[in-house]
Amino acid sequence: YLDFLLFSSLFLPRSYQVTMSAYGQGMTQDDMMAKDMVILVDDNDEIIGNASKVASHTFSKKNPRGQLHRAFSVFLFNEEGKLLLQQRADDKITFPAVWTNTCCSHPLHGYDPSEVDSPKDVASGKVPGVKNAAIRKLEHELGINPNDLEHADFKFLTRLHYWAADVVTHGKKAPWGEHEVDYILFIKKNVTFKANPEEVMDTKYVTLPELQKMMKKKDLLWSPWFRIIAEQFLVHWWKDLDATLTTDRFVDVTTIHRFDPTAEHMGGAGNASTYLGTAASPYAATGAAAPAAPAAKIGNAALKQGSYGKVKIHKHSKLSQLSHIDEVFSALWLQYGGGAMENQIDLKDENAHFCDDMLNKVSRSFAAVIHQLPKGLCMDILIFYLALRALDTIEDDMEFFKADNSVKIKHLQDFYKVGLVTDGWHMDGVGLGDERTLLENYHKCVAVFKTLSPASQEVIADITKRMGAGMASYVEKDLGQGTVDIPAYNLYCHYVAGLV
Repeated sequence: YLDFLLFSSLFLPRSYQVTMSAYGQGMTQDDMMAKDMVILVDDNDEIIGNASKVASHTFSKKNPRGQLHRAFSVFLFNEEGKLLLQQRADDKITFPAVWTNTCCSHPLHGYDPSEVDSPKDVASGKVPGVKNAAIRKLEHELGINPNDLEHADFKFLTRLHYWAADVVTHGKKAPWGEHEVDYILFIKKNVTFKANPEEVMDTKYVTLPELQKMMKKKDLLWSPWFRIIAEQFLVHWWKDLDATLTTDRFVDVTTIHRFDPTAEHMGGAGNASTYLGTAASPYAATGAAAPAAPAAKIGNAALKQGSYGKVKIHKHSKLSQLSHIDEVFSALWLQYGGGAMENQIDLKDENAHFCDDMLNKVSRSFAAVIHQLPKGLCMDILIFYLALRALDTIEDDMEFFKADNSVKIKHLQDFYKVGLVTDGWHMDGVGLGDERTLLENYHKCVAVFKTLSPASQEVIADITKRMGAGMASYVEKDLGQGTVDIPAYNLYCHYVAGLV
């Protein structure tokens, strides 16, 4: 069946003009999968081409998450402030029978009026292409008269980058899934609608408390994108709906929020796993100050260097690594031959256990060495390392503070007297992967820090202060082409590594 759809899509014209009024007439789900041409984009939402829905939604070893493309999600509220939900038809190919927001679909290539938005369209917040697509699909799925909708009715808020394998429907090796940069559109309007049974199984207007109650029911399926949006974003947008629609409080045309699906939607035919990071509310304040702007995340959360994959780093091949026989022997001896010494950390304390676990996750070679230090020094150096790793994570994040570097500078300069010592301090949304987890739970490190001797606390605070100040002095310098000379390079290395 999949081969048939792929074959069909290859022999269909890739550039054609279709009017909105003609969309969907006489077309089956298979027809739309084969004929509709979605807009392919890179991680920065720059257009790189187009492809059929079949090709873009196919998860395989070659494309573990399919092909990244544009999408939109409409959240339609009535004048009472209730959100219209839909349950997707059970014969939909991707994510059938799940509950989700009012309308989820794709702007398409080759339509008139155009559904393709330029960077200028996005920067202006007008996104006429996406709005044209939304009007087309609201008619197709819900029978809403397009003459009753205008561009001005829609409020574009932001973009979300996510992916999800449809393993719930199609099994562990599911060949289908979504990988989208999703444009969020809000609209508040009383409309007359009649659901298209080939697209929509059921509909329901709900309040926020009613939605939250529905989502706790174990017998209801929810789209993976809507579940995360509802929990991390929607609750903030809906809290003051009029303000969301009439002001720019939540409008962000520059940030692309990124998140992996929950565990049950990973896998698929390409065995896709963590990629974008864990979803977290971009509107949550840190323990020290509110973030300057919602965080945009891109890159591989598994990488500790190279700005999580945004900067190219050098890697040795496995063959090259294995050619160093003495190093291989030493590693095997350390792991299996009795070369390792006993971990000196007291793991009975919950906070100490967390710190030890984080050390193993965020360090490369330091963990093995720190664990073998004497008991009177082991925990002190462990906390010292985690404090500097937290500081380094703040410095490395080039997206979270992009709107206002002064916020980042202040965090770096003040970390030694705020984050390092303040009970309950944490920072949400900064970094990726394990480094992000470290910052979000840093209050546990603070608790352990306060059990150290006054002398150890003084040394850690002093080095943290000097490193933070040094890092802060480079925040607004353009190091894209390196430093201006060797002395400047040496000074930077002194701040970020030498002080350790």
